[in-house]
Order: sequence, then structure tokens, then C-alpha cells
Amino acid sequence: MSRFVSGGTNEQPLERDDGWLKAQNEIEEARRRKEEEGRQTDGKSLYEVLQANKGGFAHVIVSV
Repeated sequence: MSRFVSGGTNEQPLERDDGWLKAQNEIEEARRRKEEEGRQTDGKSLYEVLQANKGGFAHVIVSV
């Protein structure tokens, strides 16, 4: 028994119900938010960010 679920064809795509469309929109919004969070807005390179983080952690390690 196959569990294949047809997604329609180019000529006859499946119509999605409201629940499916809502879930799809939520997934897309979460993806966009994650992408925005991953962007560096202050213009620093990854190296500069890592060096700044490294400096902050060194202070914590020394004081422990």
C-alpha cells in the first residue's frame, strides 16, 4: 500500500484549505524571522563579531 499523497499537477493543482494555508504562512514567517535574525546589520564581519565575543568570554573565564 502506497502512502503517496498527490500534490496535483501543473494543469490541475490541488486547492488548499484554510488550515493548510495558515500553517504554510506561519512556516514562511518563521523562516523570514530566522533569516532576519541571521543578518548582520551593524556591518561587522563574522571575524569581528567572533573576536568581540572571544574578548567578552576571556573576561568571564579570568574572573572565575
